[in-house]
Amino acid sequence: CVCACPAWWPGPSGAELVPVRHGARVAEWVSRRGRRRRVAASRMTALVRGWLARRNMARLRARRRARDQARWAQRRAVQTRVWRRVFEAEHAAVEVWCEEGKAIRTREDVRTRSTKRFEAQWRAYSRDLEEHIRVSERQRDRFYASVDKEGRACWVSSNTAKTY
Repeated sequence: CVCACPAWWPGPSGAELVPVRHGARVAEWVSRRGRRRRVAASRMTALVRGWLARRNMARLRARRRARDQARWAQRRAVQTRVWRRVFEAEHAAVEVWCEEGKAIRTREDVRTRSTKRFEAQWRAYSRDLEEHIRVSERQRDRFYASVDKEGRACWVSSNTAKTY
């Protein structure tokens, strides 16, 4: 043989010999169970190609996933710009509604505070006025000088209007 390979190789079990095609390249690899196996290089190439294909497929999936994510991000950005205009108008309306409610509550609070303050001031004024009237009545003369029916001077009680 020109390639210097033996015509027979041990088979999968190791006991029998398997014929190898003339000129075929042979590769050795370790199986999943840890046994050394000799197979034709073409099969080994197919195995390696399968491994490469799986690895490349994973890379391809990752690239597709990244591309899809970028596309979705772009679509989301477009939708966000479109919907933002719609929501801005609704947001403005809601803000006006909230501000209106806030203004109503503020107005009611001011009116309530003003009413309470007025009532407190009126209570103080009426209390002070009553006290002033009582004090002025106490300080008023109890008797004043006058003339009776016959023209004589007499004292008249300011409370009972009796003459003395």
